[in-house]
Amino acid sequence: MLNRSALLSLALLSTNIFVGVRIYRIWQDGPWELPLPSQAKTQTASEERAVETKKLSERTPQPLQLASTKAIIEKNLFDPQRHTVESTEKQREAEALAKAAQRIRSMVLLGTAILGENRYAIVEDGADSRAAGPRPQTGQPVQIRRLKLGEMVDGFKISEIDERKVVFTKGTSTVDLALDYFRKFDQTKTGVSASAPAGPQVRASSAASVPGATQPGTPLMPRYPRRDMRN
Repeated sequence: MLNRSALLSLALLSTNIFVGVRIYRIWQDGPWELPLPSQAKTQTASEERAVETKKLSERTPQPLQLASTKAIIEKNLFDPQRHTVESTEKQREAEALAKAAQRIRSMVLLGTAILGENRYAIVEDGADSRAAGPRPQTGQPVQIRRLKLGEMVDGFKISEIDERKVVFTKGTSTVDLALDYFRKFDQTKTGVSASAPAGPQVRASSAASVPGATQPGTPLMPRYPRRDMRN
């Protein structure tokens, strides 16, 4: 009995020691995020100061932002010249659009090339491209340009290239440039002179200076044989 009770006591003692050591280690390796009393007090004080600062900032009136009134100042509804400025801007835009469309209309479509999905247009670009006959020497050279589908020309986009025309679009504005069949080629480039070559000049002589010639307007009288009046 003594040996058995001693063994049980020894087993219980060793078990208690093991459990105690295990609890101590778990406590040391346990949750470090648990705040210590001093840290908890410091964190609470900092949170209270942050809340007080936020409340104080909310009570303090914010300065007025001048940026919000900038649009009202620039576009005054009671300005008598407001509509005049807007109409002037629209007029300038319309003039620029008309000038660009006129320049595109002044081009001469020489031909188109359609190679599968690739479409090109060959145009003659110049201020006097559509002038008939010899072109005056304006100092602006004529330029041959190759345009492709989708290219931008003076704000207009080439939206369509067909066999006989090219379509330029910008918003709701559309300009069609048709193939020019009746274009008069410049003869000064071919070296052919418009005047006739100088040669011997023939001067018509008058009928009075030529013997035996009848003058115009004089009727011809028939000739009768002469009769001898002595018989």
